[in-house]
Amino acid sequence: MPGKAPRFFSVALLLAAAGVIAATAPKIPSDFKYTALGTELSFWTREGYRPTPDTRRATVAASIELAEAHPHRATYQALAAMALAGQARLSFDPQVSKAATEESTRFSHRAKQLRPKG
Repeated sequence: MPGKAPRFFSVALLLAAAGVIAATAPKIPSDFKYTALGTELSFWTREGYRPTPDTRRATVAASIELAEAHPHRATYQALAAMALAGQARLSFDPQVSKAATEESTRFSHRAKQLRPKG
C-alpha cells in the first residue's frame, strides 16, 4: 500500500490547484482590462499627450463598465473616478466637465467606502 498514499496526495494537490484556478480565472480578463485602462490613463497627465475625443470616450466608458461589472472592487471604482476626472479636465465643454466631475466624485466615494477600515 505504500504507492496509494503518494497518489492520494497527488490527486488532492491536483484538486486543490484546480479549485484555485477555477476561483481566480474569471478575474483575470478584468484585471488585464484594468491594467490596460490604467496604462492609458497614466498618459493623460503627461505633458505633450492629449488623447483624442474618441480615446477619451472609449476609455471612460470601459472604465465605468468595469467598475459597474465589479461593484465590490475598490480599485475598479477608483479607476472609473480617475477616468472621469481626466475627462472633466480635458473637456472643452463646461457641461460635460461638470457632469464628469460629479460622476467621478460618486465613484471616488464608492471606492473609499470599499477600502478596508483601519
